[in-house]
Amino acid sequence: MDDCLDINCNIYIYHGAAHLTDAMVARAENSSLPYIVSSVTGKRSPSARRHSLAAVLLMMYAAEKSFGLSADQLSVERTENGKPFFANAPDCCFNLSHSSGAAVCITAPFPVGIDIEDRERKVDVSVMRRVCTQLELADIYSSPSPLTCFLRIWTLKESYIKATGDGLKFPMKNIEFRTGSEPVSANLPGLFFQTETDSMILAAAALIPNELPQFFVPKLTEVSPDLLLPYLG
Repeated sequence: MDDCLDINCNIYIYHGAAHLTDAMVARAENSSLPYIVSSVTGKRSPSARRHSLAAVLLMMYAAEKSFGLSADQLSVERTENGKPFFANAPDCCFNLSHSSGAAVCITAPFPVGIDIEDRERKVDVSVMRRVCTQLELADIYSSPSPLTCFLRIWTLKESYIKATGDGLKFPMKNIEFRTGSEPVSANLPGLFFQTETDSMILAAAALIPNELPQFFVPKLTEVSPDLLLPYLG
């Protein structure tokens, strides 16, 4: 899929995960597409199933809009560390995240990762100490909103380890972020994007090959429920 190299980076956002019904989840369980079935099977709760299904439907929409790949053309597999990829179109990169009714999907012709978190998420101080460097902790403790500062750093770290494909095997303290300036700076190679609303904080990371322009400003697109429901079949 070399033509994917001409496609810009996009982030698709869907806010209707909580409104997917039990009937829609049941349809997903009986889908002819394995990656839809796997999105809802084995999940711990109805909420987890709805969020996972929303992310997969958004992935299908994004694959078609960004790469011209139809639902029946997709072959979704995972690396040994759990990162999903299109086995039949490995140059068409994507990543998913979901939280509190929202699902996001990023697409690009280079490795990318994305994370979204609820601004009101409860965070234990021990978690901050486990994943943040001393400099990051100093920024958090001196911030007028320590939780917001931590979540900015956390989403950046999550998006980075998802872009690299290392997942949680990567020691979180190995990458250090400073979020008080534009653009976001880090001690390891990569380009980063961050945005937030009154309810959510979103971060994305990109590992752009040196031969491509080192420019990373994704296009954000809000996706309405009526655009995703046809992908249930």
